[in-house]
Formats: sequence, C-alpha cells, structure tokens
Amino acid sequence: MAQITVCVPVYNAAEFIAETLDRVAAQTFTDFKVLISIDQASDRSEEICRRYLTRPNWELIVQPKNLGWVGNVNALIERVDTPYFCITPHDDLLDPRYLAEVYAVAESDTAISCVYSDIRSFGSRVTNITQPEIRGGRLDRVCDFFLNHYVAISFRGLIRRKHQNDRPFLPVGLRRNFASDSVWILDLALRGELRRIPECLYFKRYAESTVHAAWSRWERQEVLSLWAEQAARCVQRALPHFDDADERTMILAAGFMRASGASRPSVFSPQDPLETAMAAPTFLLELNHMLPQLDLKAAMSPAIVDRLFALSRYPWDRRPLPATLLQRVRRRSIRFFRQSMGGG
Repeated sequence: MAQITVCVPVYNAAEFIAETLDRVAAQTFTDFKVLISIDQASDRSEEICRRYLTRPNWELIVQPKNLGWVGNVNALIERVDTPYFCITPHDDLLDPRYLAEVYAVAESDTAISCVYSDIRSFGSRVTNITQPEIRGGRLDRVCDFFLNHYVAISFRGLIRRKHQNDRPFLPVGLRRNFASDSVWILDLALRGELRRIPECLYFKRYAESTVHAAWSRWERQEVLSLWAEQAARCVQRALPHFDDADERTMILAAGFMRASGASRPSVFSPQDPLETAMAAPTFLLELNHMLPQLDLKAAMSPAIVDRLFALSRYPWDRRPLPATLLQRVRRRSIRFFRQSMGGG
C-alpha cells in the first residue's frame, strides 16, 4: 500500500498542469499515489491530465458539476486511503525531494499532524514565505494559531490521518469560502503539532486570476466582516475540544484579538482603530448563541489580553492595535453587542 496520496485539484489549468504533474512524477520518494480531480474545466485540462494515467497509481476524477475550490479539495480528501496525504494545487511545483523530506519528519514523531516546508513564490509575486511551527499542548497550539497564523502554508503540507476513516476536510460553510485554508490550520493544530522544514521545497505560482488574489479586490467593509466571521468560526471549532472554563475563556479572548486586528497583521485584518470598531462587534454577533455559556467579561479583561499579548511572536511596536486601545474597543464592542441583542 502507498504511504502518501498527492491530491491535485484542477480547474482550467491547461497552461500549468503538465508542469505541475511532471514535478509530482519526478519525486525521489516513490511510495505514493496521485489523485487528480478536474472541477468542470472548460479548457484542455482533462486531455492533458489523461496523458499521465499510464503511470501506476495515478487516477483522474472529472466532477459532474462544479464544486468550487473547497468542494473539489474535499472530494479528493474523501477518496484518500493512505496514512498521509497532501494537497498540490494545479499551478504549484514541488522540489524533487519534497515528499521524501516531509515524510521523514512526519514519521519521526506521532505527535505531528502536519509537516510543511518554506515556500518560494513565483509569477506576479516573488518572495520566500514561511510559517512558524505550532507546538506544545492543545491550548498552547490553539492560542498560537489565533495570535500568530494566517498564511496557509501548511495547507500544502503532509497531513497525517489517524485511522482508516479519518479524513480532515477543509471547513465548509464559511461565507464566500473566505480563509477556509487558514481555518484548516486550526483544525490541524487541534489534531497535533505542525512542523516546519526551513528550506524552500515548494513553489507557489501567483497570478491575478487565482481565488486568493480576488479577495484583495473585494470591498473593504465586506473583507472586514468576513475576517471577523472567520475568527468567530474558529472559536466555534475550537471550544468543543475544551471543558475547562479558564481554557475556554482564553480561546474566546484569543479569537476576539484575532478579529480585532491585535494578532499577526494581515492585509485582510483591521488596520486601524476605525476598522477594528467595525470588525469586533461582528465577531461577537456571530457568537451570540454561544456567549451565554462563556465568561465574556473575563475574556475581555486586561489581564487576559496582556497574557495573550505575551504569547505573540510579533513585537508590540509592529502591532496595528496596542493593548490599551484594544481594551477601549472591547468596552465599545460589548456595548454595541448588547444594544444589537436588545439588551440596552
């Protein structure tokens, strides 16, 4: 049985897909299979992909209807039956050593849920992209995610399955599928540690036509709402894994800091106090059905905020939102939330 399934989601990729599949075929690690899923392409993608089916353990699925990028990735994960799998989008490229290196690290420690390398981007953007490791106990990993992680490098990493029926799907139901791959980092962190190989073994193509590039062209108010909603959804996904009241308070506070722009800066997160004042109440409204079971006052206390700031990987002088301002936003957001819920 193969050890790894390489999942290749494809949509109108005739210009890129041959190079991507050639790089997969050139791996020095050979104990893998390949699943390719074409999501209703209208170009020559299917014709090109079929040329590779003469190779052992290569399979092509042509979806009968358009699933979108999240649906297409999940359709591939649904068919995975190997101990590990990875997602390789149709225009990305692997170093020949990629699978060998990530597999070796994954096999070294069963506490690992995902192994990824640094990324070198090319195309319309050329840079090195890194994501710090996420280690420690479950609460530490979750708080680390909220405060320090947005860029979804580990989306392209090697994922460990726990048993035959274990399939960690990309989150569904996020409005406009915004940041589904980033929310997936939280799911992986809940499962175990995320380990980094500090070498560029993966190459990501940037183009203006990609799904992620379109996000930066959306209306700013819409982006801020989506950002706050994904932070709230992350809190909803994390809380069921914790029974301790203090731990649940920490998670709520960390989610609020993420929504407010007090975590790692992102082009999508609030950039100034006005944007924070727009995003923070949206976060609370998204969680209104859960808040009666949570200690909102404790979660918004200066002591908790300061404790979480201390866990951040980013210097205070680089933050768009210092702790004192966050506390003022907290009070105003709570008032807005109570008024919106009819509490006066």
